[in-house]
Amino acid sequence: MNLSLFVEFANARLYLDLANAIDISIPVCRNNGPSAYHLPKPSFEPYRAEGFVTSIAEGGKLNCEEIRFYPHGVATHTESLLHASSLGLTMNKVQIPSFQLCALVSVTPVKLDNGDMVVSELPDWIWDMHISAVVIRTLPNLSEKLSLEYSDTNPPYFSETLMQELANKNILHFVCDLPSVDPEVDGGALLAHKAFFNHRLDACITELAYIPSNVEDGFFVLNLQTPSIETDAVPSRPLLIPFVSE
Repeated sequence: MNLSLFVEFANARLYLDLANAIDISIPVCRNNGPSAYHLPKPSFEPYRAEGFVTSIAEGGKLNCEEIRFYPHGVATHTESLLHASSLGLTMNKVQIPSFQLCALVSVTPVKLDNGDMVVSELPDWIWDMHISAVVIRTLPNLSEKLSLEYSDTNPPYFSETLMQELANKNILHFVCDLPSVDPEVDGGALLAHKAFFNHRLDACITELAYIPSNVEDGFFVLNLQTPSIETDAVPSRPLLIPFVSE
């Protein structure tokens, strides 16, 4: 059975290339994943009791692991307003469209006088279509991002002004390849987070994604997959779905 989905824009019907969706997530890794904010690496441990272990490798009859990790610092994760405000919803209650139009754009952070690297503007072409999501790839786009230790490196971040502009333009879902939209150390101000969320219960920020360099800037459909967990941030799997002409 062939399943075809399409969007219409400027009197043109654009079909989604569902077979070639691009996974831009970094998984919760057993080894060699990224790390930020000095959070510990994920741990994977089988259940153990007297004479019983849920690990086939250790002689058990099945596998059943306890996984411990902090989503914010070790994998691609999506967070709700609850991350920056007690008035937000847990991620399992945030309404995320299954398919939403997004712009993928590559940007080079600008160095400020204090040495910080900041993204403060985006090209105007991203507004050529009615998008509800933006995906940011920072340059240089090194493959080391898949396993980088970000702690104490003062990674690039986004300006409060830019995030406020995106909120004003009704962008509900912001995806980036950095550990945070805010500075590594800001005294808990979270100005960029708060400017983007702007008290919106249906807005989300996704951080620590990785967009392969062979994926060209342009428009895609974003399928943002999140598990149903009652917390402020969950590991996530954003997919970029390209278009094909009819």
